Amino acid sequence: MVAGFSPADWTGSIRKTWTTLRGIQSEIASHLPSASDFIVPEDEAEQGGSSSKHGAADSNPGAPLRARDLFAPAAGSASTSSASSSGTLRRAPIHSSTAPISGAPGFDTTSTRKWNTGQWTLDEKEKRAIPVTLSNRRDETESVIEPFHASRLQALLPPRLQLGKRWSLLYSLDQHGISLQTLYHRVSSGLDPTKIKRSVSDTVTGNTDTDEAAEGWLRGASRETQQAMGTRSSRMHVGGGLSSISDAGLIIALKDEGDNVFGAFVNEKLRPQQHYYGSGECFLWKTTVGKGGEEGGVEQYKWTGRNDYMVLSESTFLSVGGGEGKFGLWVDGNLEKGVSSCCPAFDNEILCDGKARGEGRKEGEGRFECYGLEVWAVGID
Repeated sequence: MVAGFSPADWTGSIRKTWTTLRGIQSEIASHLPSASDFIVPEDEAEQGGSSSKHGAADSNPGAPLRARDLFAPAAGSASTSSASSSGTLRRAPIHSSTAPISGAPGFDTTSTRKWNTGQWTLDEKEKRAIPVTLSNRRDETESVIEPFHASRLQALLPPRLQLGKRWSLLYSLDQHGISLQTLYHRVSSGLDPTKIKRSVSDTVTGNTDTDEAAEGWLRGASRETQQAMGTRSSRMHVGGGLSSISDAGLIIALKDEGDNVFGAFVNEKLRPQQHYYGSGECFLWKTTVGKGGEEGGVEQYKWTGRNDYMVLSESTFLSVGGGEGKFGLWVDGNLEKGVSSCCPAFDNEILCDGKARGEGRKEGEGRFECYGLEVWAVGID
């Protein structure tokens, strides 16, 4: 037992605490609405008396508002009533001041405006073009990819590759010769970090500890800014979204005898292999011709998820998209002739017709002669 306290003291303390608690309970109960707040007395059941009383209450905005005032009928309005033993229960029509909130502030349920519910996406044609720099192509080389194609394809790339604003030509039919083996070799060499010696931390000073810390807060800055701060060399570097040049994507572009430009994007380096490779980031694309003087565009055919037949490249052919014995894009080993068909992997239209989406055909196949072919490394800076 605690010294200085007797049992009588404990009993008195407990009694005081219990009395306080009972007082709080009764105080809370006094603020709750009672049944009389919702029942209209019989002497007020008449329409005239009720209207005059509540009309007076409405005219005095400073009077306290009771629950019965919210449910009482307004002057001149009809109301439904139900009889009870102590009076009549009346509910007034809900008006704007007592209507429940049905949305965020300013939200109007009767509006015909289409609100963004989280499922809205930007239309492909409304995507902005992202200008890029095309490098390593000689001036005398017959071009396939023009700045028009590159800027629109850049906006269709995976977000991690949109950070780099420079494309590097790895293979050109006109510049490097007609050979599929040369294509594979140049792609392999161009994406090999040990051969090109491109690294995010490469600098003029070679102080990698300082440079890596500096790049943390300069990431995303322009090339000129990083060079001015002394944290970037004049050599080409990987874009902010890549840790190695080997992670760069590839754009394959072809031009046929009708000057139609089309191709594919693949997320792995092209190589002779007897089974399919690549992920769902791959897609097919084609350039469309505008109507009535309108500017053309670039149509994209994404992976459908129906199979995993992305890229199949052997020593005798190169193909992107497959399934059910069809190829979305196929080029022979001599890089002379090709075929385009609707394949389950991308559900694409024939690529070599230049028609807009919905106007091209999916039946049969389209054959073409390869007048130009380029492979670009994208996503690098």
